Amino acid sequence: GNGCVPCWMRPRPRRPSESECCGNGCVPCVFDVYDQDLKRWKEELAYGDHGLDTATRSTDDWCLSPVEFREFRLAKIRRESDNAWRYTFIIPENGSLKLKMGQHIVLRTEIDGHHIVRSYTPVSLLNARGQFEVLIKLYETGVMSQCIKSWQIGSVAKWKGPYGDFHYEPNKFRHVGMLAAGTGVTPLYQVACSIVDNEADETFVQLVYACRTAKEVLLKEELDCLSEYWNFTVLYVLSQDPSVKQITRYGDKVA
Repeated sequence: GNGCVPCWMRPRPRRPSESECCGNGCVPCVFDVYDQDLKRWKEELAYGDHGLDTATRSTDDWCLSPVEFREFRLAKIRRESDNAWRYTFIIPENGSLKLKMGQHIVLRTEIDGHHIVRSYTPVSLLNARGQFEVLIKLYETGVMSQCIKSWQIGSVAKWKGPYGDFHYEPNKFRHVGMLAAGTGVTPLYQVACSIVDNEADETFVQLVYACRTAKEVLLKEELDCLSEYWNFTVLYVLSQDPSVKQITRYGDKVA
């Protein structure tokens, strides 16, 4: 009754600053996440929940969490295009992010005393264990981009999630059309993978992927693999370089 916080409790969640909201209508917004965190924190305090005691945490507890940012170590960096890079992070104890179709994760960093957050969709398989991959486009003037540019092998980044309430019912529709541009292909790639990987799902997926040039096409190898399935096709729309010769795979459709 003295208002003291027990030693086993995690710190009270910090309310995000206005600058941490990207203003793009994300679901959930960083303020929604804060409200959820604060509610759970108050419940833990009221009921004496020792579930966060590090001595009793399970392997899954050390993986991704929707209520707190956790650290993951960078294991690999691979260039995908002139301004996009693929980053591979280690999941401790061969764990899994436990993502569902259509879900994303949130990255947070601190710059000049301000927390900056951005959402990304992993491009690794939903059931991948031991590591996960994110594909990130870097901008010359981007605040988060400046931080990411400083990453090196062994760097630690703070991630939180998963988030997203995407509902998909196999075989509900005969065809599913997808429109993507740039790195916007990552969430659609995740959904497409889930559909074609389900042998019981006969939904036909048609992706229209717009880029300025052939060199800016991301996940090309992965899209080639998906194109081997009977129920997936991709049309590349190149606004500044409509040359079939620059698409390296024979049979690719270019507009």
